[in-house]
Amino acid sequence: IAASGNYYTYSLALKSDGTVWAWGDNTYGQLGDGTTTRRLTPTKVSGLSGVSAIVAGHYSAMALKTDGTVWAWGYNVSGQLGDGTTTSRSAPVQVKLSDGSALTNVVGIGAGSGHAVARTSDGSVWAWGNNGYGQLGITDPNIYPEEVTGLTGVTNVAAGSSHTVALKSDGSVWAWGYNSSGQVGDGTTTSRNTPVQVKQSGGASLSGVAGIAARENRTVALKTDGTVWAWGDNWAGQLGDGTMTTRLNPAKVIMQDGAALSNVTAVAAGSIHTLALKDDGTVWAWGYNAWGQIGDGTQYTNRLNPVQVLMADRTPLSGVIAIAAGNGHSLAVQEDGSVWAWGDNSYGQLGDGTTTMRLNPVEIPDFFGVVVIGAGSDHTLAVRERQPSVRVSASVKGVTVTEGGTATFQVKLTAAPAATVTVIARRTSGDADITVQSGSNLVFTTANWSTYQTVTLAAAQDADAENGSAVISLMGVDVGAVVTATENDNDAPLTVGAGAGGTAVPVGITNVTKY
Repeated sequence: IAASGNYYTYSLALKSDGTVWAWGDNTYGQLGDGTTTRRLTPTKVSGLSGVSAIVAGHYSAMALKTDGTVWAWGYNVSGQLGDGTTTSRSAPVQVKLSDGSALTNVVGIGAGSGHAVARTSDGSVWAWGNNGYGQLGITDPNIYPEEVTGLTGVTNVAAGSSHTVALKSDGSVWAWGYNSSGQVGDGTTTSRNTPVQVKQSGGASLSGVAGIAARENRTVALKTDGTVWAWGDNWAGQLGDGTMTTRLNPAKVIMQDGAALSNVTAVAAGSIHTLALKDDGTVWAWGYNAWGQIGDGTQYTNRLNPVQVLMADRTPLSGVIAIAAGNGHSLAVQEDGSVWAWGDNSYGQLGDGTTTMRLNPVEIPDFFGVVVIGAGSDHTLAVRERQPSVRVSASVKGVTVTEGGTATFQVKLTAAPAATVTVIARRTSGDADITVQSGSNLVFTTANWSTYQTVTLAAAQDADAENGSAVISLMGVDVGAVVTATENDNDAPLTVGAGAGGTAVPVGITNVTKY
């Protein structure tokens, strides 16, 4: 799913048959259905199939196909569609290089207000469109993609309103472009026309980052330890650090009690609010709330710290696998492929057939099979996959490991990825005595995606006689998985909790007597 920022709101969704769907405002043809007619329910984007990723800019949208080509539609005054013109398009056109050949081998895309960015399979970055603040990372604006020099090993890209962000394979983050609120993250408010490294307030490089998001004048990073960091504009609490203070360097997102927001597997940045998806399938939100986009049943109450998104009956929204945030609305996809939306609905961007604002999630009726969703300013896109999305498949649901011993389970993917991906195995909650001993970073390619790889868990010896448990999260692709590890602190034999393919090797058993 994807949601646009700014004022002409729309939403996007990618379905499991590879088609893209959109709804909401269509002033500039950003719904891609060949018209400029506003849609209150999902409508199919014309002529697109085999799509693997979608992004929503302010008034334009992009889709990445499984063949590595990029297609764009909507507003094009700055050449952000990359077709060599400044003509707006109400149906998808292919992004091309200046010699007329197609931009190919693309594995990641991002869209800002008037510019776009793409990552290719060799780790390089290409950008096109408006360059008023150096957001392309090149000298001049360009209506064709041009390579950003000095960047290698890039694994993810994102675009704010007028700044661009890249995540490298070493976990470092680089940014460039407009920097009025410190959204570049180098400790200054000086705009940059070439990439600079994001730094902590003490001068050390931000590291250990697994994912990035950007919108308007701020940037959000998800670390491999499940914590979230944000920097830039913060006038409505959209950084989630409990203040309304603009941050020129990354600040940790914290709960109201001061504890770090943790166990996060995905983040989405709206115009002035932010969403986080936890490994238990719940959604948390913070920032501006004029239209109920926080989803806690309130309006006009800005949240400076994360709060849980709730259904109308006050139970948590759960079972979520994907999230997106727009200007004033939010979206979530559940495990069954259903789509839920809340917040501003002035242009029909919630897709429920009305223009009624919703303070809690409502389901888009008769719309299933969605695996990716995105929100523009006032429209929404959805994609149906032709084949199952890339998911993690674990050989077991649970495994038991004796104190002082080890246990293993195996992991593979359910479908071939478009490019090499790394599945990260880490303990996200529970007993700290249980750790990932080996297999914490599993690399899958188009050649080995269906071959099981092994994760080994270890349980440290301790002084108590209590059984503990921990959640081992597997992240890094469209849909992850969770394995529950139970520590056996008595003489019972080591067992595998479910499935096949897990083994256990006890090292020793400690009997503890409490007095």
